[in-house]
Amino acid sequence: MPKTKKMFEAREGRKTYAILDPADFITKFDDDITAYRRVTVEEFVGDGDTVDLKALGRLPVRFLGIDAGEIGMFRPLRISEFNRNKKAGYMKLGNSLWQEFLTDPLSTEWEPYNQPLIPELIANLSSRWGANARDNHLHWANKARARLVRLIREDLESLGRSWKNAEFYTAYGTELLDAYGRLLCFINIKESNPNRRPKYSYNERLMQEGLVIPYFIWPNVAPFNRLSILEAVRNPVKFRTLANDSKALSEARQWCREARAQPESIYDPAQGLWILPFELRYLSNRIAPKRYVIGLGAQTSDNQLLSPSRYIEIPKLEDRLFIPAEYAPLFEKHGWQIC
Repeated sequence: MPKTKKMFEAREGRKTYAILDPADFITKFDDDITAYRRVTVEEFVGDGDTVDLKALGRLPVRFLGIDAGEIGMFRPLRISEFNRNKKAGYMKLGNSLWQEFLTDPLSTEWEPYNQPLIPELIANLSSRWGANARDNHLHWANKARARLVRLIREDLESLGRSWKNAEFYTAYGTELLDAYGRLLCFINIKESNPNRRPKYSYNERLMQEGLVIPYFIWPNVAPFNRLSILEAVRNPVKFRTLANDSKALSEARQWCREARAQPESIYDPAQGLWILPFELRYLSNRIAPKRYVIGLGAQTSDNQLLSPSRYIEIPKLEDRLFIPAEYAPLFEKHGWQIC
């Protein structure tokens, strides 16, 4: 895991709150920043290109390397709403609309699809959606959320701390923010004593327990996150060799294989997660998948950079390495073939 950095704090009077509430995941920040405003301009300015800012609002964090079931998101529009130019709003997955939607997301009941899906992808998805797809997704979303709450509380209890004085460490990938302005990072409880600190981040522990799917997006995963963009793009042989030699990436993929063997996990063919989180997002947003894919389990000489909709051709989730579309031309220049 990359070297960690301290998370921002929020203060209310003499009380210190951590950034993430383990009960409802709502960031808590103080309204009264009188103490912070007591600093002088001279103390605020570090040097000619540095100042000491304090976050004053919500600071959402998106966990790197994993994708958990959705508790709620912007809902799709019915065709009647679409024709009236109604704007989609956020809606919890418990609402019956999601059950209707996931029974058949491509039904003419819903707004038109902006980018038609290829037949092979439709056939694959349609074998997994249906009348119970919403309940299945919500089941795994709630399990992951509840487990994260318990992990945070267990860490606090083992360290003898209360929630009010909890602090967290974060470790970032190559890209600091996602498209929604959320911090992209690994997160763990703060503890300076390595003998008391949990060995693995919350991201990794949830993956180990088979409660979330692996979601490896280049260049924010090891070993590529330790390199510049230009260094992280290599010809197929060197790229695959680098990936195969990565202890962190190999370990994460092994956790997924071990979780698949557990009696109850997100990988279970019958009762595991049917519609993956990123699939639900693109179906609801009425767009096609955007990220290209490299199969990590392929031969070292394999130079295929699969088009976004072909990710289903890589059956094991831990073998998928997603490449953002804006970087595809760089991969082509290094000998990768888009197909």
